[in-house]
Amino acid sequence: MQDHIVIGGDLQLRNTIDGDLALCNQIDGQGGVFFPLYPEAYTGPTTVTPGPEAQTLSTSGLMVPDNITIEPIPSNYGLITWDGSTLTVS
Repeated sequence: MQDHIVIGGDLQLRNTIDGDLALCNQIDGQGGVFFPLYPEAYTGPTTVTPGPEAQTLSTSGLMVPDNITIEPIPSNYGLITWDGSTLTVS
């Protein structure tokens, strides 16, 4: 004789995760003192009056502490030109 056992009901498969979740950033190391490195300061002129030749202020790679001002051509400036036979003042 065989014995059979029948269990009635529903079967559900379920995964349950239980616990806490936290996102955190961890930085490992030592603190120190930070010294910013600034370029050397420009010590040349910051005011320039235009002239007949190009002028270059050597500021490349330097920190300029003030604004650079280009002055207007003074009202008493006259341009004198000589073409070999005529002297012109304008």
